[in-house]
Amino acid sequence: MRLFLYITFLLFFVSIRIFSQTDSSFTNARNSIDDILDEPSEELDNSDLLELMEDLLNNPLDLNTANEIELQKIPFVDFSTAKAIVNYRLNYGKFFSTSELFSIPGLNKDLVKKIIPFLTVFSTGEKQTNGDKKTSRKESSALTISLRSRYLNSLQTQAGFLNDNFKGSKPKIYNRFKASLNNRFSFGLLTEKDAGEKSINDFTSGYLELNNFYIMNKIILGDYTIEFGQGLALWSPYGFVKGTDAIYPAKKHARGITSYKNADESNFLRGFAAQYSRGKFDFDFFFSNNNFDARVDSFTNLITSVSSSGFHRTESELNNSNTANERIYGLSTQYKFNNNSVGLLYYRINFSNSFNAKSVFDFKGNAINYYSFYLDYYYKNFNIFGEAAYDGKSVAVISSVQLELFKNFNYVISIRSYPRNYINFHGYGFGEKNGNTSNEFGIYTGLRWRTEYGLLNFYFDQFNFPYPTSTVPFSSSGNELLLSIQTSPIRKLVMNFKFKNENKEISESADNIREIFNRNKRNYRLDIIYDLSSELRIKGRFEYNKISIDRLKLAEDGVLFYQDIKFSPSNNISLGGRIVFFQTDSFQSAVFEYENDLAGILSNIGLFGKGLRWYLISRYRISEGILLSLKYSETFKSGEKSLSSGNSLISGNIDNRLSLQLDVNL
Repeated sequence: MRLFLYITFLLFFVSIRIFSQTDSSFTNARNSIDDILDEPSEELDNSDLLELMEDLLNNPLDLNTANEIELQKIPFVDFSTAKAIVNYRLNYGKFFSTSELFSIPGLNKDLVKKIIPFLTVFSTGEKQTNGDKKTSRKESSALTISLRSRYLNSLQTQAGFLNDNFKGSKPKIYNRFKASLNNRFSFGLLTEKDAGEKSINDFTSGYLELNNFYIMNKIILGDYTIEFGQGLALWSPYGFVKGTDAIYPAKKHARGITSYKNADESNFLRGFAAQYSRGKFDFDFFFSNNNFDARVDSFTNLITSVSSSGFHRTESELNNSNTANERIYGLSTQYKFNNNSVGLLYYRINFSNSFNAKSVFDFKGNAINYYSFYLDYYYKNFNIFGEAAYDGKSVAVISSVQLELFKNFNYVISIRSYPRNYINFHGYGFGEKNGNTSNEFGIYTGLRWRTEYGLLNFYFDQFNFPYPTSTVPFSSSGNELLLSIQTSPIRKLVMNFKFKNENKEISESADNIREIFNRNKRNYRLDIIYDLSSELRIKGRFEYNKISIDRLKLAEDGVLFYQDIKFSPSNNISLGGRIVFFQTDSFQSAVFEYENDLAGILSNIGLFGKGLRWYLISRYRISEGILLSLKYSETFKSGEKSLSSGNSLISGNIDNRLSLQLDVNL
């Protein structure tokens, strides 16, 4: 700890003599994704989404060539915003600067500030950009190289290491190399070792991407993902779910075939993919041959379970590593007209082993075919989009309408129907269960209203699970309501208020009989953000949870308060920290918070019991293109003799960790 503080203060004083430009892309990505995501009531790692945001920032769209569909891939940009930008370009000619967005009638200034980092202007002959030096370097240099190296280590020793259940060392190590030549050829290689794993390259991923290669638009060799339609048949292993923004997550914005650049060890494809365009038609072809972790019964040779954790620490995890194989081949045809699109998708999966079906609805056999039809259609202020996917037995459907009722007022309604016997291995549809497109019927309505007094978001989601789930052995239902208000009563001060009410049927034992009970969970949150100056920003949060199950006479509370501070004393260093006080009755009333972290990391931390958590983080730009980041975090629970359980158990009441990362961009 003393060493960390010494390094932090040393970097502070040295930085005053350095005059290189701080790369603001990380801060922009973090702020943008925080506004879209809402801390879910479970611990999740959304680092893949942060990587997606950083990729958008590093490859900004050209305002003078992007169409409405491409613009909507930017967070916060709905079809009415994209239409306003394109119409302005058609009426007044090409943009000479991204600052011209402030001149477009109907575009909110706060919205423009959020989307400018994802945009650039370099097709007017002047090659004028959003001011980010990294973007300028990309334009002037044919070759770009990016290297990220990360080291994370828990300073306490978990039980898995003490009892030798974990076969490897404590640190988690991540390395990623990317190179691009003239935006036509790109190459990437990633290795990762989780804590407790033996090999530094326990997971290895790589790709080679060729753009505009002879008659082909794009060719990818190696690891990749595919996104079509609304994710019912085929999507990447991550996606936006319900959050504070009521409109943006309700529609998925497909990227087609994309090189895989993340460390999630499951559900990506490995092989080759290609795209060819002719006229208004796009054709995508793909083939994948990839192994995955599964438990295979030695007697029947059937797959009894599949693991998506990516951990290979213990004997059983190592025994299940890459024990099964899947082969995928397919094609997609998409017809585009006037910024509208319709598409057809077919693909087939062949598994090396058959699956052991535990119920009549589960997948049985070793092959499955998917057929999908998807639509994205615009008419004046209406946007109709959806998808229907067929797996050979049942059809999953999502149908949505988004419209601008009047200036700065957007509304969306989405109806989803995912049958219990619809099997999906590579989908990520919109719904209550975070991408699990099976056994769910729901109706989602949301609105977003930008007024002169602030931003209002509201959604109401009703959902039903007709058949038993993994946690409830009966059919169940529920609903969820969210109201979010963001306002700025005075200059440089932003206040966010959020109220969320969730009613959900759960399964509990009463008098040794398993029954269904209705659980009500209410969440109140107030954020106050104040930019004292361009160098100093403070943020405070108060959050209160109330959980009740009336028939069981159960009532629990959870409270969180934190104070956040970010300080940038010069253009090449930023310092930050947070102190969190929390108290909950149990894990049921746990409170969750996204933290400022190393670039590329976005984890949702769950806090329960009574305790204190704090962290310090420092980013120091050694020279242009070289960034060093450090983070120290500590969780303390008074009165506890141990933390966590099983192999993760820590003796004592302190859990502290040290993280170090080096980013090199040339």
